Amino acid sequence: MVQELVHSITNEEVHPGPLPDWLLDHVKRQSTDPLPNSEGGPSRILILYPGEQARRENLERLADEGLVIDRTLHHTIDSLEKSLLADLRMPRILSMSGGWNLILNAACADAAANFQFPIIHPIPELQWNRNKTRSLAALHSVLAREGRLEDWEGPGIAGFSRVLRELEEQLGGTHPDFVTDRVIEGLDRTIDSENPPFSLSEIDGIVMLDHSPVLPSRKIDLLRAISQHRSIHQLVYPGNFRQGLHGFLLEDQYPISDSENLPYWLPRHDLADLSEGVENSVHRRFTIQREAHSIPLATRLIAEQLRTNPDASILLIDPTSSEENHQWIRALNDLGISLPSSQSMASSKPLGHWLASLAGICHGPNAWSLDSLRSLALQESLRIFPEVNSHPSNNEILPIANADLLSELARSDHILGGAGTLERWLTTLAREDSDVNKGPIKEATQWWLLSLAQSNRPLLADYDQTALSNPEFWRGCHSGQNLPQLEATNIGDEWLIAALSRVDLESGLDLADGSNSLPAAVVQSIVDTHSRLRRMQRTTGQSIPQYGSDWVIELETILSSTPVRSGGSNLYSRIRLCTPEEALGCNADLIILANISSSSWDL
Repeated sequence: MVQELVHSITNEEVHPGPLPDWLLDHVKRQSTDPLPNSEGGPSRILILYPGEQARRENLERLADEGLVIDRTLHHTIDSLEKSLLADLRMPRILSMSGGWNLILNAACADAAANFQFPIIHPIPELQWNRNKTRSLAALHSVLAREGRLEDWEGPGIAGFSRVLRELEEQLGGTHPDFVTDRVIEGLDRTIDSENPPFSLSEIDGIVMLDHSPVLPSRKIDLLRAISQHRSIHQLVYPGNFRQGLHGFLLEDQYPISDSENLPYWLPRHDLADLSEGVENSVHRRFTIQREAHSIPLATRLIAEQLRTNPDASILLIDPTSSEENHQWIRALNDLGISLPSSQSMASSKPLGHWLASLAGICHGPNAWSLDSLRSLALQESLRIFPEVNSHPSNNEILPIANADLLSELARSDHILGGAGTLERWLTTLAREDSDVNKGPIKEATQWWLLSLAQSNRPLLADYDQTALSNPEFWRGCHSGQNLPQLEATNIGDEWLIAALSRVDLESGLDLADGSNSLPAAVVQSIVDTHSRLRRMQRTTGQSIPQYGSDWVIELETILSSTPVRSGGSNLYSRIRLCTPEEALGCNADLIILANISSSSWDL
């Protein structure tokens, strides 16, 4: 006989806004009264928030009242899922940052060579395109969220799932696409067990605050699986279902209309009176000529609000804030306001940008182009090569480039960029200048370019290494003396260590305002990610690039996918910047919705 599983789910409608008073009072009592419910103490209720921003807002609100909060009773769906994964003794979740995309692409390339993608890659001898990996990963993630991996009849997904499971086994982790399925399976296995998952064992029930009316199918299945262990009571906002104004309902059932029918573990309270509808908040609409005016207008509104009420809380909602928030940071800094710390990729930091430029100058259609050389010559974030021995005959000649001279030579000799450009530069700079006064400057620039190329030797293409080995290029164009050479590193990894060792980790400390990442944080993130990538490559048996363009591409991928936490406080701020999805469940005295054009807000 098959046991019929009962989902213990109820709901009631509440007024939009902060936590209801009865729930807030219960949370306060729950944090101060240690007695269990069986001995007269309050029931232990886990609160499920619609997002991390709403969770932090309410935790900070409680902390401001001097309460000691048990954070294990305050979760989002994602954080509860992670806790349950640990409770069920399942492998940790694999990190998707840093070098994961490189590992995945290499695994897909090996699978394609073994004819595991016969439709999208019918000729195994052809090179696998990383765009295929990116597209398959995006499609696989969507299908996993909706629980349709097994139903997909199109090409590629079955083979891609096999690749992910093989990587899971090799790396001893759980891929994010499989986390929800594994947790649901674990919860189903423990239904009849006397020992439910630890995160659920000590609670009497779950209060689920109003969530978005659109939730992934597997998240809904997860909540229903949880409800088989502990009851879930939803607090939903009333409104039109068709317009998406009503809160999400796990089960299509009427809200509780009599307080006598509330779950036993909920504190007794009167149901909200919604007979007169929901009172709308006061809102104003501003018309601007172009979207670029959104931030200046928003900062003016913020300044007016703070003059009226210095303690006001302000919520900035911008659909593009997860991608680029530097304009907001700059505008708010002018008002003396710092946003809470956030994360951005290493390539967006000055040090990461110039490190990528230094390595990338050796390859691509713009290799050794004038713009690339001028940029490296003028930047001050990174020493591009170590110190060189003094000039053999003239101590006043130093390996320092003259940007104006580089521009003049590029125009006169029509030097562009790409394969063979380094040899053209060296040929041009090796010629003696007719103007004796320009001779030392030209030789200093020649020495600078030679030192730069010599420092980058393990990253150079074969033809550039051949050109650099020509002794004629190492003879000074003005003095005729052989210019001192650097001792080049042997492989790309050694080059990276040497480049990072030249970073002044104390630079910027005097001018640091707490809003930007220090060089030490960027270096640490790059080293950690690079080391983790090498461990994964050795564990999975993948080849490790040592030289040339393959190594440079690997470094650029690491820099563009390695998160670095920006400076600033981790504490709750009165002024917050978030996306519309992150703003669900948040409250503020002033809410500003900016950059909401169709091009910025992909609905």
